[in-house]
Amino acid sequence: KRKFVCIAKGKIVCIAKGMIVCIAKGKIVCIAKRKFVCIAEGKIVCIAKGMIVCIAEGKIACIAEGKIVCIAKGKIVCIAKGEIVCIAELMKSAFV
Repeated sequence: KRKFVCIAKGKIVCIAKGMIVCIAKGKIVCIAKRKFVCIAEGKIVCIAKGMIVCIAEGKIACIAEGKIVCIAKGKIVCIAKGEIVCIAELMKSAFV
């Protein structure tokens, strides 16, 4: 249970259990298990396995393999190769 806590220039950095957590300017940044997680302005951004996942305002957006996938208000929207594909209420039963 070795923790390393550094308070510098208004930043709090904690290294514990292989995680690096930085609290700075109201942002919480966590680097854990090769994931980069940033909580800022009510948004949670996770960069893991080449994916960028943003959870903001109840929306989940995932940028992976050049595709942008947004899950919002029960709709799944995929923007890929310049096309916008929306999977909404018609397909709802497929996800049950």
